[in-house]
Amino acid sequence: MTMVATRLGEARQYGARLPEIEERLALLAEASRLLADASLEPPAVMERLCGLVVPILGSACALRLLSEDGLWLRTVASAAAVPEARVRLQALFSQRMRADEG
Repeated sequence: MTMVATRLGEARQYGARLPEIEERLALLAEASRLLADASLEPPAVMERLCGLVVPILGSACALRLLSEDGLWLRTVASAAAVPEARVRLQALFSQRMRADEG
């Protein structure tokens, strides 16, 4: 009896979060489609990924890649919900960052 009650409680908890979970799954599916689209150049894919993430997961996104020597992180794409914030975000991430710092 306790096990059933616990599971019902869990079902209610997840049921309340169902729209959020569905939204994140849709984001994951769209990100997968973008990554699989061979017609897009990598910089375009990265910009679109950042733009896709912002409305659902946060107010800004910066995508950084590890340098070939493994020492540096370099920003290759960014997006922000507010255009003015994107300018600040680009300025903030314009400098390379040591990989062991971030």
